[in-house]
Amino acid sequence: MSRTNGTGAGNFGTQDQRMAMNWVKENIGAFGGDGDDVTLFGQSAGAMSILNHLSQPESYPFYNKVIVESGSQLFTSNINITIEDANMKYNAFLNGTGCDDIDCLLKVDAEALLDLYEYANGAPAYWGWSPVIDGVSVPEFYLNLFEAKRFNNKVPILIGTNREEAAGDMSIPSNNLTEEEFESLIQTYSPMSPEELAELKELYNPNVYSYPAELGEYSIWAWMYARAQTDMMVVAELGLPGHCQDRWLARMLLEGGSKSIYMYQWAHTPNTVSEIFAAHGGEPFNVFNMLVYPIWEAQQTGNFTYREDATAARTNMGHTMASYWSSFAVSGDPSPSRYPSELDMVHWPKFTTEAELTLMLEDDSKGGLRVAQNLLEEQCDWHLKYANSVGQYLPLKSQTLMTGSATKPAQKSLRGRATEHGH
Repeated sequence: MSRTNGTGAGNFGTQDQRMAMNWVKENIGAFGGDGDDVTLFGQSAGAMSILNHLSQPESYPFYNKVIVESGSQLFTSNINITIEDANMKYNAFLNGTGCDDIDCLLKVDAEALLDLYEYANGAPAYWGWSPVIDGVSVPEFYLNLFEAKRFNNKVPILIGTNREEAAGDMSIPSNNLTEEEFESLIQTYSPMSPEELAELKELYNPNVYSYPAELGEYSIWAWMYARAQTDMMVVAELGLPGHCQDRWLARMLLEGGSKSIYMYQWAHTPNTVSEIFAAHGGEPFNVFNMLVYPIWEAQQTGNFTYREDATAARTNMGHTMASYWSSFAVSGDPSPSRYPSELDMVHWPKFTTEAELTLMLEDDSKGGLRVAQNLLEEQCDWHLKYANSVGQYLPLKSQTLMTGSATKPAQKSLRGRATEHGH
């Protein structure tokens, strides 16, 4: 705080990003760009940053459109920490380095700081750094700002997730996951009543929910776990995003006055991350239409190597996504205005409260590009009800008071029609 001159503290990362945005606005013309027409986009943590800037008035002058790829996971908890929380982390950092103040920290070797990131007294010293509610730069948790309609509702938004976000890094004890193991894993991260667990299993039962014809080396229970964890709207194993969180966020943004929201779900397999799952982190290679992608081979050489992935399906998906993303950057509408038939691209309609339309990005052999209406409606309604029952996603004024004490909603049968989601 002593180094900020009243501009707030704990948000230097956000301010650094804004400085870069300002540089682009002032200088991109020298490279043939237009500083008054800028699209911000990011993936995962980068997408969370975009949502942060969407609620930061100081950032508004620097962008005209935003793209949020797999970034709504922070809506599972109040990730914006308080000044008190930040000071606790700061003191742990001081203790880990043996420093007494920030001037000492500035002189600490960078490698020692990175080591401290991993462990300080047996636990991560500053795991979970994020924007800080300092009362100046960040007045409130940005979920609350969105609920209060205090965000930039003038910009078009392209938002989406991958079909099995949780599959890439999750710890499945066995590819042949059993029903008992499924139940145990779910209960570990999202404790449920027996009735709730039964409802969850019914929602993802292959009799009412579509899975790929080829499950690979994974059991149906492993697939059910990957899908259920992805859609979960409470802090689950990884806190990764899913369509249900994006759907809820999009509806909130529409209620706050947003006029143009375009929703997608990426389901391209095999891909750069997985042979069978459309997992977290796989889609940027398609967005940038890359024919090769880097692999870290630390155990072998300690260097990056590159793997080719120029199959016909991947090349077509790369051309398609690059066209949609660049068209959005140009006009605020992802549907190309010229020659969309060259790639057999479909018109990408807006997501609205009246028609919840989602563009499915999948290979021709597995369903192709298509528009799904009310994607995962039953599953998402159930996940939202469950999240509310444990004190999350509550109305703004009730959020703090009811956390941990909300009454469980009435149970009901959720057997119903299958929702389009895969094959």
